[in-house]
Amino acid sequence: MGTVYADSLVALNAAADYLVLLAAGRLCALPLRRARMALGALWGGVYALLSVLWPGFFALLTVKLLAGAVMTLIAFGRGRRALRAVVAVYAVGAAFAGAVLAASQFAGRPPVPGRYLAVSPRVLLLSFALCYAAVSLVFRGLARRPERRLCTVALRVGARTAEFPALVDSGCELTDPVSGDPVLVADAAALAPLFPPGTPLGEAPLDALPRLSGRGARFRLIPCSSVGAESALLLCFRPDALAADGAARRMLVAVSRAPLAPDGAYRGVVPAE
Repeated sequence: MGTVYADSLVALNAAADYLVLLAAGRLCALPLRRARMALGALWGGVYALLSVLWPGFFALLTVKLLAGAVMTLIAFGRGRRALRAVVAVYAVGAAFAGAVLAASQFAGRPPVPGRYLAVSPRVLLLSFALCYAAVSLVFRGLARRPERRLCTVALRVGARTAEFPALVDSGCELTDPVSGDPVLVADAAALAPLFPPGTPLGEAPLDALPRLSGRGARFRLIPCSSVGAESALLLCFRPDALAADGAARRMLVAVSRAPLAPDGAYRGVVPAE
């Protein structure tokens, strides 16, 4: 077995891990923060050194998986897509390792048994290019598919409350023309617990408005338009309290007479902050 230098081992593995993080981040459409990615890759290089020095513990599969998850969280942070990022890093890492091994053997430089691949920078970059192209074919469509983000909306009118899932929509530009506040849209059934039985939320706005006085909130009409549809009027009111995922927000609430999601996955649409 030849001599393995600690600095070369850390540098080579850190470079490989940076390329893995770069590929996973691009495939999952994650924000690429270069300093954090470099720090995560450096942790990967240090882990490689630890696995050589103390293979009995650091070479265990569970420890390897945990180290990969830590590296991913350092690079991309915690969030709704953290699990997806970890899975992508594992997938890209596996494909990258196979590509480097194949390229190393093809170049006549087989690995030191167990741990170390003695490859040149040219072989490393070639392996990364082949790996990125192959994994892109599998994950590209998934990475480009818009991700549906949901939140939990909690409303209060007087002593009555309602809670339901809502779609966070960055393209929702519905605002109150009077105050300029953003407007959350929710279907009538989701808002029904906020008002006494028989409140005509599901009726035509012009017909329902005269009958909504004394229902615990002051109703009025706001104009609304959407792609492919003419302008319309929506009933709206200002709740006593509104929170999205526990964070208080200042918004009006408009009533949709029809369900907003065909599959029932959400009952409202809330503008993104």
